[in-house]
Amino acid sequence: QRSPGKRRADALMELINAGTRASEQDGGRVSVKATITIPLSVLIGSLVNAGHAVTALGQIIDAGTARALACTARLVPMVIGTQSQPLDVGQASRCFRPATRAAIVKRDRGCTFPGCDRPAPWCEAHHGVPWWVGGRSDLANGTLLCSRHHHIVHSKGYLPWIGDTEVVWDLVPGRMPTQPLPPDDPLAYGPGAPPDQAQTA
Repeated sequence: QRSPGKRRADALMELINAGTRASEQDGGRVSVKATITIPLSVLIGSLVNAGHAVTALGQIIDAGTARALACTARLVPMVIGTQSQPLDVGQASRCFRPATRAAIVKRDRGCTFPGCDRPAPWCEAHHGVPWWVGGRSDLANGTLLCSRHHHIVHSKGYLPWIGDTEVVWDLVPGRMPTQPLPPDDPLAYGPGAPPDQAQTA
């Protein structure tokens, strides 16, 4: 459903991304460093939250785009005071470790969204249950998505059901949790058995 201009712009971005990850032996996507400021309440808010994030250059991006970027970013948590002064800075961390991504690539082989045939080198590792609500960065909660479907999943709130050998997508909007999960919530370990209306990728 994309216009010709949109398709060409997406193709250009894919070429740029391909160049940044050309040295990766496992074909993984390389995250570019970007500083984005977003209130915690907006980051973990509902998908219809009207909040926004701000880049280091002052560009405003919507909360959904910020969440999608955070899914594969190298994160440096920082506590900001009321006058925007840094009060505390944590350590950078990557959501999925290289060994975990390699295992996800071995299982998924490419984008798991129904009908997509993008190979693993063109895909990003996605948290089934978002990390900001307590989802774990492990094989049971990780799956591959191409950039286009990664954005669609975040904007629609689709939830994958991740098994040992396959990933099944529940294409009912809004299934993805948007509020922090209790530490003992089973969903934090990844979704369980797929529902009847889910589609196998």
